[in-house]
Amino acid sequence: MRTKTIIITLIILLTSSITLSAERIKYDAVYKSVLSGNKDEAYTLLLAYQKQNPGFANTYFQLGIIAKEWAKSYNPYKEFTYTKLFIYNTKLYFNLAKLYMKDEKGKNRSYYKNAPIIPKGKKLQIEDINSYINSQIEDIEDYEKNVVKIINYYNKSSDYYNECVSIFMNINTSYTKIKNIYLSDESKFLSEMQTLESDFDSTLIYFQLYKEALNKFPIQNYNQSYNLKNINTYRLDGLTYSDFLQNNILLWDYKKWVHDVKQVKESIIKNNRAEISNLDSEIKSKINAVLNGEYSDHYPKFKTDEKFVYKVEKFDNNSLLLKLFKLNETKLNFLNFFKKEINNPVSVTKFSISKRAEYCNNFFKEKDYADSINKVFLSAIKPEQIKKYINFYVSKYGGLKGLKAYSFRQELFFDAKLKDALLNLKKQMYYLTYQIDTDSLIFKGKLISKKIVNPVENIPGPDVYRITGFNETKNNQLWINGYYVTNDNEQNGFIGYSKDKKHINFIKTSDKSKSYNLVSSAFNDGCWVITTTFGDEIKNTLIRYNNSGKQEFSEELSYNTVPRLMKYDDINNTLLIVFNGKSLNPISDDSEQIIYHYNPDDQLQTYEVKMQAKATVFDMIRVNDKILLFSNFINYNDLSGNRINSKAGTGNNNTNILVTILSKGMVKKQIPFFNPNPFFGVKALKINSNTLNILGYKSKLITTNYNTLSIKELYYELIDAQGEKIYSAWHD
Repeated sequence: MRTKTIIITLIILLTSSITLSAERIKYDAVYKSVLSGNKDEAYTLLLAYQKQNPGFANTYFQLGIIAKEWAKSYNPYKEFTYTKLFIYNTKLYFNLAKLYMKDEKGKNRSYYKNAPIIPKGKKLQIEDINSYINSQIEDIEDYEKNVVKIINYYNKSSDYYNECVSIFMNINTSYTKIKNIYLSDESKFLSEMQTLESDFDSTLIYFQLYKEALNKFPIQNYNQSYNLKNINTYRLDGLTYSDFLQNNILLWDYKKWVHDVKQVKESIIKNNRAEISNLDSEIKSKINAVLNGEYSDHYPKFKTDEKFVYKVEKFDNNSLLLKLFKLNETKLNFLNFFKKEINNPVSVTKFSISKRAEYCNNFFKEKDYADSINKVFLSAIKPEQIKKYINFYVSKYGGLKGLKAYSFRQELFFDAKLKDALLNLKKQMYYLTYQIDTDSLIFKGKLISKKIVNPVENIPGPDVYRITGFNETKNNQLWINGYYVTNDNEQNGFIGYSKDKKHINFIKTSDKSKSYNLVSSAFNDGCWVITTTFGDEIKNTLIRYNNSGKQEFSEELSYNTVPRLMKYDDINNTLLIVFNGKSLNPISDDSEQIIYHYNPDDQLQTYEVKMQAKATVFDMIRVNDKILLFSNFINYNDLSGNRINSKAGTGNNNTNILVTILSKGMVKKQIPFFNPNPFFGVKALKINSNTLNILGYKSKLITTNYNTLSIKELYYELIDAQGEKIYSAWHD
């Protein structure tokens, strides 16, 4: 209230100084006001009289007395500014009183009687007044010294504590969970923790100094003490300021909190970090060992230790770190699968192509799983997660950007390894279709070219054997078929047999000119072959040879078109032969496909199916009582008679794939696989009872050498036994 009165008084003095100076004030009236005890009024009149008579000593003396009383009456905790102001005014006025005291007249001594300068009965002297003034200045200076010291200690203690609360609030804003604090090794956070501990020490040190100073120089009734309160619940405790004017101050014990956090970080977390670094190095070492090692089926499956996972999850639920280790674990197991012996590129035909296709099918699943783990890892890379192990992430992976780049590299890695596996499949497909996998083929000391040719190419060269097809039996025997070019450049169909896939034991040549052995189907005890003769009319002769070269069967067939495919079922002793067109070109102008099913022992035609399709049948598979035919088609008539065109275009080489299902001699279903770009099939494989694999190339239909096909994309299609798509992929 006094502060408000003084401010109003000063304003009145400033605004009314002209009026007051115009009216002469008598000091007796001023002194009477001093004696009345109304200090606000007296102070106002004294200031006004001082302006009227600046050299009058008693004015300053009386102002000094009032200023000193006010200086000590203010609460320095709450109004320290006014305390300092009136301490300053006290010293100023008393010193001015001393300055003008030398001119003080004896008649004015009566104005000093309100102050206890001398005992009653003694005559007041100027020296007594000066001595009293000195004692008042000394007293106010002592008060100033002690109060300033006390309030300084008090403010420092309070300010340091408030800074502790502020730092703790910032930590709460940056870290939503106490577990995140345990895991953080950010330099900024560690610095905040150090500052929090130091500031709390300063809070208590300055409070102790404050208490000591207050005991020596008590101020009013202040005698505070404090109680320390533990921070038991993070983000609930420790977030409130304290009132240092209370008799009992409650302080959050930040030092103990910092100590407890450090204890966890320095014991459990520090050990965990060392284990994390070691395990990361270990798994990377294993990855490099497999990556640079031999192909083998004996690489063990890797799994991150469950105890390690538990220790990490205890402080880091849904951990990015564990997702990273899961990715690396998956990468290692993915690589282990990639490095299986069946995928060794140097022994590409050691395993059957069905086994390799099955391996690739499983490899797709491995890659899908690896991709899903990588996707989960990438989605978890967040700045708040990086804080938890920032030194590890920065030093080992390049921080936030480095982790994202690492994920991208793994995506490329998985893609590349899948392409490598498919490349091996493509190589084996080539060896099963376009070139025989052998070091050399020798007949009577003469080398025979291992490459498969298309007779439509009409490759010249007398006294040579041109292979148009071959069969490998379950016993690893080799049958070759094609045409022999005589010295006078005539073509005669031939069939040959090799027991060791190197030396041709015998070759049987047709005695008919302009003949070709275009299709054959081998079994363990022999081989079926069709000799096709071109003349005024195409004639086809079905022949069977045993492994000694003896002809055991021969029959002229009633079809005058070119055979395109023949498959022998040695269990049921039946042949399925596909005829189409009258040209050597695989895609004939004739759009009628004839599927002929025949029992040679009984010489009975089991059934005949005709399809209106401009297509090339490249393979067939029997599944229980169904036969699936695989064709490269330009167009075909569906079961309702509608004409269906390939989406790759209408050119003779722009084909898509058609799967036709036969059952009991009838077409049950036709399933086209469309693509706006041309692709053609080469092989169809049975992986298991309900999974079939179509292999081919994303290209126009061609029969050429591997140097051309190797630059084309591999076509890979998985279908079920009903011909429906399961999965497809391309390989560059």
